[in-house]
Amino acid sequence: MVQFEIGRKTTVGTASSIALEELEIHTYFAIARANKAKRALRRARLHIKGTFAILGLKYGLRHFLRHVTKKKYERLPEEGIRNLAPDLNKLHTSLISVLRLADERGVTRRATYRRYLEDIRKDTDKLGDVLECYHLSLSPDFRQLVSDTISELGPSQEPLDWKSSLAKMQD
Repeated sequence: MVQFEIGRKTTVGTASSIALEELEIHTYFAIARANKAKRALRRARLHIKGTFAILGLKYGLRHFLRHVTKKKYERLPEEGIRNLAPDLNKLHTSLISVLRLADERGVTRRATYRRYLEDIRKDTDKLGDVLECYHLSLSPDFRQLVSDTISELGPSQEPLDWKSSLAKMQD
């Protein structure tokens, strides 16, 4: 059990519940940044606020993905992933709508925003991959398939050595 402080109240929880709460917080911040960027893109002109909204989304999304892909989130409880998945889907949908809106508004053709929006597009794809992993981890059919495949492969007879594999390929 780990103690952590929320406001003035001290709460006791497991490390996985703390990790889940951290991930939820980062998800909500990322959703807020995506919504802010959408509002900026809907305006008639992109001014300083719009530029900062897109930059904030880019760097906030990068920060979010660094947290999502950390090792401590690999062991999240199944129920926690089930509860978090809708919020991650919402974030992914918001990011896709930001990119679609930027395309419609012609923002992607502007040199100032092109690089940032391309980074956001790449990070949106990464988030889609994370979501796919979460959804597959919740699927009992997929778990069974992986388990069956591993048991069919059995233990490796010889240790894997990339140098010997390369030498065999060259022969």
